[in-house]
Amino acid sequence: MGITSAPESALVERDRLERARGANRSPTKVLVASSSFPYPLDIGRKVVISGFLDYLAGTFGAANVTFAYLGDRPAGNTHSPLPCQSVSLPLDGAGPRLGRTFWHSLVRRRYALQEMVLYSRRAEERLRELERALRPDIVIGDTIRMARYFEPDTSPTTRSILYLDDLYSLRYRRMIDTTRAHPDMVLDAIGTFGRFLPAGLRRATRGRELQQALLGLESRLLERREIELTERFDHLLLLNREETTRLAQRSGAGNIGTVKPLLRWHRDRLPRRFHGEPTYLFLGNLHYPANAYSLSLFMARTMPQLIKAEPRAKLLVVGRHRGTGLAEQASSLGSHVEFLDFVEDLAPLMATAAAMVIPLVYGSGLKMKALDALYYGIPMVSTECGVDSIPVMHDHDALIENELSEFVSPLLRLLDPSLNDRISEASQRLYAREFSPEVVWREYGDIFGSA
Repeated sequence: MGITSAPESALVERDRLERARGANRSPTKVLVASSSFPYPLDIGRKVVISGFLDYLAGTFGAANVTFAYLGDRPAGNTHSPLPCQSVSLPLDGAGPRLGRTFWHSLVRRRYALQEMVLYSRRAEERLRELERALRPDIVIGDTIRMARYFEPDTSPTTRSILYLDDLYSLRYRRMIDTTRAHPDMVLDAIGTFGRFLPAGLRRATRGRELQQALLGLESRLLERREIELTERFDHLLLLNREETTRLAQRSGAGNIGTVKPLLRWHRDRLPRRFHGEPTYLFLGNLHYPANAYSLSLFMARTMPQLIKAEPRAKLLVVGRHRGTGLAEQASSLGSHVEFLDFVEDLAPLMATAAAMVIPLVYGSGLKMKALDALYYGIPMVSTECGVDSIPVMHDHDALIENELSEFVSPLLRLLDPSLNDRISEASQRLYAREFSPEVVWREYGDIFGSA
């Protein structure tokens, strides 16, 4: 009576010590480094990194999270919506970086081309200064492009994470295979990475044979580096479950995981108001070769048949950087194709269009456009590549068709409002179950830790 038993006393004492330790524990500090400024959210990688920053700042506090990005703030980005502290890392001039790329990538075959093109001694010195000043508990590198900055001299008390995005080695191999299968494909392997190269070099690398040779070399270098980096970082993260398994099998490593994007910017969703109008959406940055070429094929193989079957059919293309080739091709289809460039608020389009078309013929990773479709409840007509790593079921959450010439039938089927509504509701349920912010936030607690 009134006497605490020995086991209970031990538990009370343990709880008291844990509370005391928690009160005296320093806050967790995080340093995230990237070659891209996360805003505007116009490409998938920015979406993922902005989600990381939202979670880290919301969990550990804005003052304890620092985002470091290579180069200066993008032109026109006059304000920062970042939820944390930010600094820029000054790049060396193009000459020294290209010289190191020639030696370490082309001669020694030691590092991937994209690693060395972005490696700057000035930036590394600045990053080391930051690490000494901040003494971060966690460092996160955004893709293999940042691996060289965090490989050497990482403190043993610091947890290192490398976000790979997708297996770039696989992406480039698939790009080569696609150019061989489609000789008419206009190859622009440089894509958005071209902003880091001098204009003269960008022009010099436009030749098809040279691009294929560089892609082949880069794929081989990356494949070795992806395996090697499993031993240099505590954790590696990929978006695609199948690619996670692939790298784990190749490397034999157990520190590779799958991460989902935290789509907290998915806020304003309008109720679906589809009444049978044959308006379809294509969504994607057209600087990416996979998006540009897949759209070109869709306009060539699907749109003429679709227009013949449904003369009112219209394709709205939402995405920046359309080239003259795509514009000329679209002009041959008249008013049936309209380019909208970047659209800040997708909700009205997603609420009224019949379907999103995802005619990707190659690619890797997880496609953000597919997650957009699930969230907004706009039915998808997609190749298997377009929904890779997303657990959709054909004729339930989406309509899957790998032959672009066969897209017409599912596109016409979705003009039936009852079928459209059924797939819309199923896709939203899938999003809520797998990709909602609440689900991903909990998963981030397991990956990055919690306060």
